[in-house]
Amino acid sequence: LHTPSAVNLGVRIFNLSPSYGVGFMVMAGLAENYTSALNLLLKCREVDKDRAGEFMGESLSVCHLLRFGLLDSFPLMHTGVIGALT
Repeated sequence: LHTPSAVNLGVRIFNLSPSYGVGFMVMAGLAENYTSALNLLLKCREVDKDRAGEFMGESLSVCHLLRFGLLDSFPLMHTGVIGALT
C-alpha cells in the first residue's frame, strides 16, 4: 500500500536528510526494513542521487548495513564478474 503522497513525502525527507527519510519510510509502514526502504527510494525519479551516494558512502553503522543489504538484493547468481559490474 504505497500511496504516492506518502512515498513522495519520504523522498522529500530523504533529499533533506537521507537517514531520516529512510527511517520515515520504515516507520510509516511503506517498507519493512531499511534496505527495502532504500530500494524503494532509489526507484523514485525525484530522489537526489548525489545525496544518496554521499549517504551510502558515510561511515555510519546503518550505512554499512544498507550497503550490504542493497548488494545482497541484487540478482547476481551466475552472472560472472563482468556481468555483475555492468
